[in-house]
Amino acid sequence: MKLSLRSSTLKEDYGVFSLYNAFLYLFEKEEIKDNWIEELMRFYLHKKENRERKSLEQWFYDKDIDPFIFSEFVTGKQVNETFIKQALIEKGCILVPIYLEKHYVIVTKVDTDFVYIFDPYRKETQESYNWKLSKNIFFHGLEKEGSLGPVRERTCLCLFRSIKIFDYEKN
Repeated sequence: MKLSLRSSTLKEDYGVFSLYNAFLYLFEKEEIKDNWIEELMRFYLHKKENRERKSLEQWFYDKDIDPFIFSEFVTGKQVNETFIKQALIEKGCILVPIYLEKHYVIVTKVDTDFVYIFDPYRKETQESYNWKLSKNIFFHGLEKEGSLGPVRERTCLCLFRSIKIFDYEKN
């Protein structure tokens, strides 16, 4: 059973809600493991206490918390429309920081004119997105609301299901 994507009431969640939403987007409720959520909470508390500069994406990629989640961390010029579209075609979940007080969102779809994202700070929700942005704004290279920002500063974490968890655990 799939769970709905969640909104956050925390102003400084450091992307924890977006990463949690990535799990909800990729996995069935029964497949989400407790240790994934525990690691997210550890990151949040550690980041809050220590003001660590490591990004959520880099932390998650370095952590390699479970063999059932394959992640790819890209930066700079690699964070572009072609890369994001290809990751979506491959059923990935894209987690990126955007300019709007620089917080994390999930990209759920890209079409010819728009990028569809789920932003945990927005309350209104369609099934898999709650913000429809013009591609011109999203991929714009400036520090503009809803933009990925300057190319040299861009980061992106793509999450993929490695294999179907229950099929693997039965063998």
